[in-house]
Amino acid sequence: MLSKNPGPACCLACQLATVALLLTLRPAIAAAQTNSNGAVVCGAVERPLALTLADLQAMPRMQLKVAEKGSGEATFEGVALYDVVMRAKPKLTERCCSNAANTAIVIRAPDNYQVIFSMPELDPKFSSRKILLADRREGQPLGPANGPLQLIVPDDRVHGRWVRQVNFIEVLPIGDRGAAATNSVPRQAGGLDESGKPQNNRNTGK
Repeated sequence: MLSKNPGPACCLACQLATVALLLTLRPAIAAAQTNSNGAVVCGAVERPLALTLADLQAMPRMQLKVAEKGSGEATFEGVALYDVVMRAKPKLTERCCSNAANTAIVIRAPDNYQVIFSMPELDPKFSSRKILLADRREGQPLGPANGPLQLIVPDDRVHGRWVRQVNFIEVLPIGDRGAAATNSVPRQAGGLDESGKPQNNRNTGK
């Protein structure tokens, strides 16, 4: 429902864009709630997806040997989380380092446990780390306690982001409100100087 309090036109535009986005994502959200054998990828993407295990098994695969909590090492197999996100075509610009630095990835399980990553944590242009959406452990499908999909984050010393039973992946813009509806408008760099002119943003990564 739209706010009853009158506000700037941009607020109304954001609300309308949010309603439109929810309507677009309704089939994907329903799929996430009913499909226990895959994951939905949605949010600020051009191509919302409801991926099945078969879809993931057809994508480029990788293996990671990692230390499990309190049980030695194990080899997990699956798909890089970055590849899963990029298959949905997130709405990133091509300027500078794109707006990846202002984009978050939310991973959720059916019990509403959720964790967050910044897009640069996944993007090989920013980092060499590997984050795996796994469907197999030691060559066998994941059991019901952890699977069918589990997030494996080898570099995290605490396993709080090793989400079990992953079924929902959301690409979330965290820039200006005007950019949030499309995730394609870059943040105004640097604000205004004392004369009211735009400042150059020193934190551009260049």
